[in-house]
Amino acid sequence: MHETIRGLYQGVFDPLAWQRSLFALCRFSDSTQASLLIVDAGRHTVLARHTVHGVAGDPSQWSRSPGLISGLPAAGSLPVGSWHIDRRELPVPVSARYPLDGRALEEPPPASVMACLVDRQSSHEVYLAFQRPASEVVFSEDDARKLDWAIPHLREAMALRERMHGVAA
Repeated sequence: MHETIRGLYQGVFDPLAWQRSLFALCRFSDSTQASLLIVDAGRHTVLARHTVHGVAGDPSQWSRSPGLISGLPAAGSLPVGSWHIDRRELPVPVSARYPLDGRALEEPPPASVMACLVDRQSSHEVYLAFQRPASEVVFSEDDARKLDWAIPHLREAMALRERMHGVAA
């Protein structure tokens, strides 16, 4: 836990430390993917600022799942620091099997998505999101509570990073 927190703050200067901390959170939550997402509801866009995978393999072969996007709550509906758990039942509708570029996914979308609203600005919301595939146990409220300790540190590290970029600009 302490190494993960340290990595978040070191990530202000070193993006690899940030990635290692997200990877540790991914493993700690028994997730296959952890992402820091920027959601712009006005433009209807989702930007994955950072994504790590907790499974072995070549990262270039992992597809970006639209299930993560559909598993997020509606803009403004979640208080900052709160968790949203999306437990979908399979089969997933055909429309959810295609990423934004229109190509069919080779793997099924996740059966469970868990996301915490880390920060809300007037122009966007920032989520820490985790995924598990259909073959794994769906997320529960206990899974979210086990990660609550990381959210204030993530929020502070993001604020420090923004200030640093502002000073550098």
